[in-house]
Amino acid sequence: MPRYRMPAMKDKIFAVIDTNVIVSALLSSNLESNPVKVFRAIVQERIVPIFNDEKPFVVTPAQMVRILED
Repeated sequence: MPRYRMPAMKDKIFAVIDTNVIVSALLSSNLESNPVKVFRAIVQERIVPIFNDEKPFVVTPAQMVRILED
């Protein structure tokens, strides 16, 4: 059995992946769909997802109204 080789950094793509792409890939029955291809590349470590693990910035509807009124 061939041994797995970790790709070199130059072979990797660093990208922000929208959550909808991951959900779509997991729900898809089409193994050739683009979301499935992206998910497969993440699993194979050809794409490195970039994310922010800090608390998300949330604007309430009331704050949005105040922002838009100013």
